[in-house]
Amino acid sequence: MYLKKLLPEDVKGPWNIYGVCTDRMVCEVENYLLGIETDKKGISFAAIFNVVNERGPFSLPKTICHVVDENEKIYEFVKGNYRVLFFTDADKLVICCNCFLKQTQKTPPLEANTAKRARQKYFIDKVNKNIMIIKEEI
Repeated sequence: MYLKKLLPEDVKGPWNIYGVCTDRMVCEVENYLLGIETDKKGISFAAIFNVVNERGPFSLPKTICHVVDENEKIYEFVKGNYRVLFFTDADKLVICCNCFLKQTQKTPPLEANTAKRARQKYFIDKVNKNIMIIKEEI
């Protein structure tokens, strides 16, 4: 599995935030987030990620971070109608799986299943030492 850090390399904190990448090393989470504007209150996913970097995802209010699937340990960051599904690892890692524009009350099963599959693949690849971090190109 390929992962890409979603905060600049010079941002240091106890938590690290990564996006899942395709086999072609494209981070669709990063690409999606780049297209989302900061809202009128100045809240952006970058601002949310900066807080997570310092204090972890579960320090956020439930209006910004909450559980999607308790059994599978899938969570979501919320900004307006935008959602970023993620899971965590004991090594203080947040792995963002996918993003979408929420249009119904419940998280669409397709989106939740995408995150569940990414989580399963991550932990299998972690055991097999098959996790590769994509470095930012200069």
